[in-house]
Amino acid sequence: MLNAKCQKKPMITHPDKILFPDDGITKGELASYYEAIAPIMVPHIRARPITMERFPAGIGRKGFIQKDVSKGFPDWLQRVEVPKKGGTVHHPLVTDTRSLLWIVNQNCITPHVWTRRAPDLYHPDVCVFDLDPSREDEPDVLRGAAIALRDLLDELGLPSWVKTSGSKGFHIVVPLDGKADVGRVAGFANTVGTLLVKRHAKTLTQEFSKADRGGRILVDTGRNGYSATFAAVYAVRPKPGAPVSAPCTWEEVERGAVAPRTFTLRTMAARVADVGDLWSDMRDPPRVSRVNVSPRLRVRAQASTRSARTGSTVAARRAGRKAAPNATADIIAITIANTKGSTALTPYSQLAITRCSASAPATPIATPANTVAAALPTTRRRTSRGRAPSAILTPISWVRRVTQFRITP
Repeated sequence: MLNAKCQKKPMITHPDKILFPDDGITKGELASYYEAIAPIMVPHIRARPITMERFPAGIGRKGFIQKDVSKGFPDWLQRVEVPKKGGTVHHPLVTDTRSLLWIVNQNCITPHVWTRRAPDLYHPDVCVFDLDPSREDEPDVLRGAAIALRDLLDELGLPSWVKTSGSKGFHIVVPLDGKADVGRVAGFANTVGTLLVKRHAKTLTQEFSKADRGGRILVDTGRNGYSATFAAVYAVRPKPGAPVSAPCTWEEVERGAVAPRTFTLRTMAARVADVGDLWSDMRDPPRVSRVNVSPRLRVRAQASTRSARTGSTVAARRAGRKAAPNATADIIAITIANTKGSTALTPYSQLAITRCSASAPATPIATPANTVAAALPTTRRRTSRGRAPSAILTPISWVRRVTQFRITP
């Protein structure tokens, strides 16, 4: 049951407003869902900058995206101030059920989250792969793509978790320990995506434009960019039926027991009662301790692989056998070592940044005087036909003036 009041003030206004006209789902029912799911949802999204996908008139009308919350917010709502070109943006933060319900009260159906948590917005704790099909009538191809990505990550020794997108595809997530910076993780994800596409060129692509995909599934690694987002786990999507982006098991994917919109707002109570939080162990160690990616992307589709019988790709070819792919050899620009220690500095982590938390005063991080100047040449905006903008390193020259994260209040 929805708790209608919080601190003697109404938490949910206009609870009878219809947000999903075909299903009769009201704002109050949406809020009740989020209140019920909060105990298992909040730990996954706590302190991640939120981008709200709002539908004041319901999904029958066009909605809009809101990042900045600079006015009209309660004093208790925590926000994080993030630099942007020409100023800053104040993203709301979900820290508990109350803050989650405040976001829902803004007619936000889907909260989209960063891969990082405040106050450290330069070091992701997850790496996200989004499989986005051009067509929705080939579920077996989509399922095969998800399994192929899982198997590739397995070859690299990386555990992965999967969830339905609640829209058209699947999201595959690799947990990280936060030591690799955002540029390094984004580069790693793009390299893995490139290799996956080379292995399955007939069904997969990295072309962002639908016109260039040729009906293939987009392996979108742009969710790992600096200000990029992905639909929060357990988030409702603005589609008929109120589908939910819900965790599932790899065994369910293999059997074809789940599809991108299998779970809905009205079926999630039974689902959670049956399986609980399938992502609960994602927050448990061990995680990937280190991800190293060369500045240049160099991927060889089937290079230096070996035949199990002869130990030589050349001998395998002479014998008429196709060498089995080997991810460790294929991605020659990537090394992943479960060792302690920090990665080499990259332009993002080299910036002179002031971080502060709600309970601690801001403390500048000491940085060499020539750090920014040295970083700028490697972060110049590059163009790439068909590549998602978020998959390309963003210019940071404007950060010379604004290099501060601030959590308020």
